[in-house]
Amino acid sequence: MTYLDKNRALWNARVAAHVNSDFYDMAGFRAGKSSLKPPELRLLGDLSGKSVLHLQCHFGQDTLSLARMGAEVTGLDFSDEAIRTARALAEELQLPASFVCGDLYDAPALLQRQYDVVFTSYGVIGWLPDLNRWAEVVASCLKPGGRFVFAGDAASSVYCFDRDGTRLWKLGTGGGSALSMQYRDERLYLVTTDGSLVCVDASEAAVSAAQQGTVPVARDVKLAAALPTYAPATTATSVATVPQPPSGAVVVQCVQHNGRLRVHVVSEGYDASWNVQFPRAIREPGARYVVDALHPAAGGFYRVRGEIRRLL
Repeated sequence: MTYLDKNRALWNARVAAHVNSDFYDMAGFRAGKSSLKPPELRLLGDLSGKSVLHLQCHFGQDTLSLARMGAEVTGLDFSDEAIRTARALAEELQLPASFVCGDLYDAPALLQRQYDVVFTSYGVIGWLPDLNRWAEVVASCLKPGGRFVFAGDAASSVYCFDRDGTRLWKLGTGGGSALSMQYRDERLYLVTTDGSLVCVDASEAAVSAAQQGTVPVARDVKLAAALPTYAPATTATSVATVPQPPSGAVVVQCVQHNGRLRVHVVSEGYDASWNVQFPRAIREPGARYVVDALHPAAGGFYRVRGEIRRLL
């Protein structure tokens, strides 16, 4: 059995578990809730009348959310169980969408057309054996002037397999999903979606150790001179202030909720129900802050990126 066969069997088995899990919230989805998160919605924009190809669509929840946005959408996935479920869900909800079962790398031959938008999102590229071919597929499926919308992962893992497809180990990179990979001198180098460079020991000695059950130890190495430095504020009064939000900044607010101080997003385009991971020492009820950026985390909250300033 090849890696592709094993991977397809894995995803076939996951479909029912995912459909019945709280994470996918099928009750809310059936009631009309979109499965797409604010970052994807901002990137996608108005899809009314646009043709959209959703690569690696799983059982079609995001694909059908695209259909609800007015897109003429096609979902592609190599899991026959996922596509069967997607088609049944589209029929149940009376949503117009086409679903094609096939290998992503065969998409141009299978589809025989181009699209205004090609979309893919979290948890997809880590399973692909060839990112250069993946990029070629995306480009060939886009109309001239079309857009590729990729909602990249905030975190990922590197897997080590032996030649027969048996998984030897799994190691979190701690640095975003792999955007590109290169192999040189028994090292695997990855550039990730958050700008990190990851180096993995892929020598024969490391593989032999993995076969014996020894997992590599991850070490975080940073070049201090290349990093921006911010003096962390330790009290509310030590936070720098600004009279108005700088262009592109995100506004958050500290609120009382069930007796606890929480921080929620005020700026548009984010899920206001999500908490923001925020230093406790500088929280004050009712205070508003501006941050450089927010990144969604898998647990349903936002992480702050960059400097925190208080809004006067």
